[in-house]
Amino acid sequence: MNEEMKITVYSNSTEAKIKNSRIMLGKLNDNRCMVQIKTLSDDDRPRAVHEVIKGKIVSTTIALSSDAMIALYRALHYQLAKEYDINSILQPE
Repeated sequence: MNEEMKITVYSNSTEAKIKNSRIMLGKLNDNRCMVQIKTLSDDDRPRAVHEVIKGKIVSTTIALSSDAMIALYRALHYQLAKEYDINSILQPE
């Protein structure tokens, strides 16, 4: 990864910042997590597609750069480590 990353851990969320991008993970009240991705860019092409297939299957596809994928991975690691024994959840079942 070529860019410097800053991770900030809050009581209910984790934020990963890289140049021109932020990834925020937050815990929702119903045992779910939200992911928010913000990017400063002049490129306005869609980066996410959300569709419902056959009225039952919900598909969400997100395009991320390699640096943003690493930021997401690190933010997930910090967020999960706050609540779980991270070594136990990384072990194959």
